[in-house]
Amino acid sequence: METYYEPAFYKHNEKFNILGPLLGLAFGTAAAFPLAFGYAYIARYIPFIYLNWIVSFGAVFLVALAFVAGERMGKNRNRGASLISALIMSVITLYIFWAAFLHVLSKGAFSFTSLLFHPKDMMRLIEALVEVGWFSLKRARVRGLFYGILLAVEAAVYVGIFIAVWWSMLLQGVFCEGCNSWGSEEKLPFPVDQGHAPQIVAGMKTGDWSFISQLSFTSHPSTLLFEITRCSGNCPSFILLSLIKNDVIQGKDGPEATETYLLKNLHITGEQLEQINSLEALFQQDAPAEPPVY
Repeated sequence: METYYEPAFYKHNEKFNILGPLLGLAFGTAAAFPLAFGYAYIARYIPFIYLNWIVSFGAVFLVALAFVAGERMGKNRNRGASLISALIMSVITLYIFWAAFLHVLSKGAFSFTSLLFHPKDMMRLIEALVEVGWFSLKRARVRGLFYGILLAVEAAVYVGIFIAVWWSMLLQGVFCEGCNSWGSEEKLPFPVDQGHAPQIVAGMKTGDWSFISQLSFTSHPSTLLFEITRCSGNCPSFILLSLIKNDVIQGKDGPEATETYLLKNLHITGEQLEQINSLEALFQQDAPAEPPVY
């Protein structure tokens, strides 16, 4: 009698833990203060607008990483709640950065603490700054509507950075309920020929792992890669396997790689993991020897 095999893919538990948003906001806010002042002093004393944007967005990215670290430490699995927290943190970050910038730009004439606790005063200062401007672009003072548009774009980028970090590190994150920890991914170091993609996907979905013995490796830049995800406790019941198609094309500025998941987060057994890992030894045997050094 023919048996039906049902592949078991990872299913995320949307369990909410208030500790995640609380720690995320706490970590993010703690990181925002020193980073805001660092950015403010660079913007004030090195008034190159393009450099300022790079520093500003880089600092916001670091705040977002601190926020995510807190969210993950708090073990909040509810992605909707973490997104709302990320958006709140982006607004808090923008607010703190503005308070620090106005304090530094005015050379201390406006108290940082006073600006933090008096948002109406800070908004009036921002409106006044937009009217007169404070920097030039191509020898022209940037002010008025154009400056207002630049500030709106900058604020949108702040929010976008938090959404991007949330998407890559929280929305895509996996969690082991067995040991109560987040999983971490590792790409295995042997490139498989892309021609095996249909065979591998079919085998993984049907439970027929005979494809392992038929795989061949490639030195071509475009390859197939296996990715293993495990929790910190290395639980035997939490081993996830993904198959990635890595396409490399030659762009104007050099090689450009694009990764596409052909199959993602399939639960496998320890024995199946050993079969996958055995490919590394075969790859080392097939790898061309390095030329001797004279």
